[in-house]
Amino acid sequence: MKNLENVQGDKRDVVFISIGYDKDAHGYMAQSFGPISTDGGERRLNVLFTRARKRCRVFSSIRHSDIRLDATRHAGPRVLKSYLKYAETGEMDVPVLQDLGADSPFEEAVVLALTQRGYKVSGQVGTAGFRIDLAVHDPDDEGRFLLAVECDGARYHSSAWARERDRLRQSVLEDKGWVFHRIWSTDWFQNPEPETRKLIEAINRARHGIDERQTLKTLERAPVERKTPEEQQQPERLGYEEAKFYIEGTHNIKIHECTLESLGDIVAGIVKIEGPVHLEEVARRVSRLWGLARAGKRIQAAVKEAAIVAERRGLIQGSEPDSPFLEVPGAPVRVRDRSEVESATLRKIGMLPPTECRATILQAVERSIAISRAHCAIETARLLGYRSTSAALREFVISQVDNLLSDGRLIEKDSWLRLP
Repeated sequence: MKNLENVQGDKRDVVFISIGYDKDAHGYMAQSFGPISTDGGERRLNVLFTRARKRCRVFSSIRHSDIRLDATRHAGPRVLKSYLKYAETGEMDVPVLQDLGADSPFEEAVVLALTQRGYKVSGQVGTAGFRIDLAVHDPDDEGRFLLAVECDGARYHSSAWARERDRLRQSVLEDKGWVFHRIWSTDWFQNPEPETRKLIEAINRARHGIDERQTLKTLERAPVERKTPEEQQQPERLGYEEAKFYIEGTHNIKIHECTLESLGDIVAGIVKIEGPVHLEEVARRVSRLWGLARAGKRIQAAVKEAAIVAERRGLIQGSEPDSPFLEVPGAPVRVRDRSEVESATLRKIGMLPPTECRATILQAVERSIAISRAHCAIETARLLGYRSTSAALREFVISQVDNLLSDGRLIEKDSWLRLP
């Protein structure tokens, strides 16, 4: 029998390794492993593990889960933990504590809910080449993780590739023994208490060794109609409706020959359908109702005068002071998808109502709980139906973000945009 320091140079067909560290009478285990816990401890273990020509037999009074990596800064205990896990399970992968904390305000909220209930949580735990958002420690064995908690926000829902990547990633990690519980940011934001209860139930199932995947497979046999998580989180998209209605007698009279009152009624009808809408777009729609291909200067002038008359009559109003955008008084501002509009001009940045842009920004922030400026611009563009976020659109969205911050309708802390 030799101790760790004296095996250098030995070679045997079979090596018996005895690990004699153990817990005290009260169940406490000191995280000190003699020379292994010092600088170079991993090299000493490497020498030990390579002395056998054919195999090693390990006799140990502890399991790999008894070794806590958060209690040491040296590599030796991590190597010992990994080796013991391999001896027990055939798997060498050991989660690495990155000490990065939560990755977003959403994750911070989940961590707070768990710590208030007595659970220890580590953020951004590395395992099998991936990072797990949050890993919950076993209260009875801090060196072992009970549950992997995945926190998915708006960016996850907007990317099919991200969803497919995470499915493959989850499959790999489940094969390594992880039990997963996924929380959708919108569900947490809208109903934090029920979501917290579900999370605690998932921890308890994992704690008692109940494989959650088997439970789900049983439930899936029942003929229950259900939506995918993506479908549950995505609200119905409101498409932009362009005004189309019949005007009698358009073949007998030209637009600029109409009385201002009658033309004002037509303008008000268009604004009721499309407001807030730019005055130039109203003129284009009037021309189309007359069967014309474009709105010339004479038509634009007539529509502008008719809009003034309609505003005096209280039928319409400017969205903001000195604004070219018109709306019906008291009408709510809607977030509309422009991806399938017939009029290409509606997708021009100059035709995008600032009030609608701000409403979209608030919706994007609400759905994400907190979001950076860059991702806010991308999410806002997506909600409005833009397939890409140009520099001009990004600049316009950020200018409206600044307006919301000035008005106190948004706050910005540590580069994250949030609702007050």
